[in-house]
Amino acid sequence: MVESLKTMHDVIAQYISDIDRLCQTGNATEHTYRPALKTLVETFDSAITATNEPARQRCGAPDYVLTKNQRPLGYIETKTIGKDLDSNEYKEQFERYLAALSNLIITNYLHFQFWQHGNKVAEVSIGELKNNKIYPLQENFGQFEMLLRHFCDFKGATIRDADELAALLAVKARVLSHALQNALTDTDTDYANRSLQGHLEAFQHVLIPDIDIPTFSDVYAQTLAYGMFVARLHHKNGKVFSRTVAVESIPQSHPFLRKFFSYIASSELDDRIRWVIDELADVLQAADLKTIMEDFGKQTQTEDPTIHFYEHFLAAYNPALRKDIGAFYTPQSAVRYIIRAVDDILKEEFDLSDGLADRTKTTVKQQRAADCVGEEIDIHRVQILDPATGTGTFLAEIVRHIHANIGSRSRHFYILFSNWSFVNWRKRVEFIYGCQG
Repeated sequence: MVESLKTMHDVIAQYISDIDRLCQTGNATEHTYRPALKTLVETFDSAITATNEPARQRCGAPDYVLTKNQRPLGYIETKTIGKDLDSNEYKEQFERYLAALSNLIITNYLHFQFWQHGNKVAEVSIGELKNNKIYPLQENFGQFEMLLRHFCDFKGATIRDADELAALLAVKARVLSHALQNALTDTDTDYANRSLQGHLEAFQHVLIPDIDIPTFSDVYAQTLAYGMFVARLHHKNGKVFSRTVAVESIPQSHPFLRKFFSYIASSELDDRIRWVIDELADVLQAADLKTIMEDFGKQTQTEDPTIHFYEHFLAAYNPALRKDIGAFYTPQSAVRYIIRAVDDILKEEFDLSDGLADRTKTTVKQQRAADCVGEEIDIHRVQILDPATGTGTFLAEIVRHIHANIGSRSRHFYILFSNWSFVNWRKRVEFIYGCQG
């Protein structure tokens, strides 16, 4: 970092001189001044790399992504010299950035606004445009250096609250969904990486043939955001958490997530969404998950807060979707009461001594059409169906109840992420079914 105040003044003065020279050509655009700004930032701190990728910008990224020692540091969004940064013209774009990015500079190359956690920390002008010539405001150079130093030294505050973490993950997921939609509709034929298109086509082929790009982007973003959360929960070694570390942290028992994150960690990851995923990793690195999960478990009275935190996340990400799919947590005590009550009814009123675990069958006639009677078939007397499985709370508790009262007839494990629930039975239980739309 430049230590001498005089030296930094010289660097800023050179920056003003460079953009003044470009301005006087008469044909300069917003893009023309970017190399000068990149030089200014990277000269101020040699550990910083300012990257400008047009493909990222088309997909909703700010103009510059700044990394320090290969870790995300902050972002710079530029507008043309002379533009009013408070104009309604930029309102929607800036609000999206401010909601998602913790450390951001917005500038028209002369006036700089410094934002952290959505709040404007300060603003300062280091030059002014008069009659097509730029004049330095040297009296503000010292303040600018101080603010830039504060920007470069930024470290996110530790997150210790479940609501705050859910809200931050939801914001990042929404930005990711937006970037995905833009990437999948990008008409630039020169962009070589087609991996996202491949994922969309595979999803259409295997799962939902008519899924559209907005819906796919939404599901993909939720899956990735919550998958990163699951990876962070299992992250035990001393490495700083990142998307490349995430794949190492996912247990072998989650093969779908491991395969998905092998792409996220690889060099094949589409650069147009890479910056958002790195932001997600930074949020999770700053989270005290042990404290958050312990407190969340006490609040919700659940034995597995990891699973039910998804409902918290979904409520922040898209409350309407949460309502549509019925993702509402039922307390463990209520689940157990309902299951015991049904078990007692089966035993006392239907004379089934094993209750929910009853394996006896009965013969029924299978009705194949309205005007004919089909063949006789044997079916289980007790069949358990959860038509809105969600996180699998009821089915998992039923298996626990059977195991506790009858013996080890089955084992189970489950993990939830995104809209999907995966309930896996290591030993087949023929009369238990679950589904989720």
